[in-house]
This record gives sequence, C-alpha cells and structure tokens, in this order.
Amino acid sequence: MTVYNNEELKKLSEQIQTEWTKNIDDLTPLIRNKINDIIDANALAVSYRTMLVDRVKYFVDELSSILKIHKQLKAEKFIYYATGLLPDGTKPPRTHPIVSHKKNKGETDMLISSDLNDVELSIDIIENLLNFLRDQIKTLDQFMYAVKNRLEIYNILNS
Repeated sequence: MTVYNNEELKKLSEQIQTEWTKNIDDLTPLIRNKINDIIDANALAVSYRTMLVDRVKYFVDELSSILKIHKQLKAEKFIYYATGLLPDGTKPPRTHPIVSHKKNKGETDMLISSDLNDVELSIDIIENLLNFLRDQIKTLDQFMYAVKNRLEIYNILNS
C-alpha cells in the first residue's frame, strides 16, 4: 500500500475527477455528429470504461490496505486506552494522564477516533473517489446504450 499524505491524496482525487469529467464531457458532442464519429465515440467510451474499471480496482485495493491498517491501529489504541499498555505488553515511557483514568466505552471510542483521524480521512477520500469513478462508469454505460440506439436509428433510416 502506498502511504498517502491526506493533502496529496485530496489533490490526486481532484485531479482524477477533473480529468474524467473532461474526458466524458468531450465524448458527448461526438454522438451528435456523423456516423463515423459515433462509432469512434463508442470505441473511445469502451476504452475509457476499461480504464475506469482499472482505476476502481486500484483504489479498492488501496482502500483494503488502509482498512486493514485502520483495524490494527484501532485494536492497538483500544489496548492502550483500556490497559495503559502498548500492544507488546510494555508500559510506554510517558503515559498521557487520560490513560490512567477510568473511561467508559464512549470516551474510549472518542479517544481512539481522535487518534485515527488521519487514517479515517484517507478512507473517506478514497471512498468518495471510488463513488465518483463508479458513477463515471455508469455514465459511460448509458452513453454506450445511447450510441447503440443512435446506430439502430441510423440503420433504420438508411435502409
């Protein structure tokens, strides 16, 4: 897994969204033109769809890696806040005063969530990007269906 700085991850997400919005916007006028343009647009849409599926797979793999790390860190933080010990069973050299106080589950969950804020932000950014990419795939599917219908109409009118 690539470890991301959240600012870099946001920039990457924005860049990908801008790129794919432009790519799909550029396809739309082609369906209104000559039959050769329509056929080329369909081929391009299929190619774009394949590229998007590859991107989705990549980011699903990244998300899986981050979720695994998140679960491990969450367990480690729970052990720390519940017992005051590190996961290997040793006491940390300096213990935060809040660790030695008795806490209920809500307080423990809030502390853990606070400690894992950066990881959770990375998860949110990747999930939002995945939703965007999946929506773009749906848009391309609809586009290809429109191309199919357009070609059928063209064939009917020219037969």
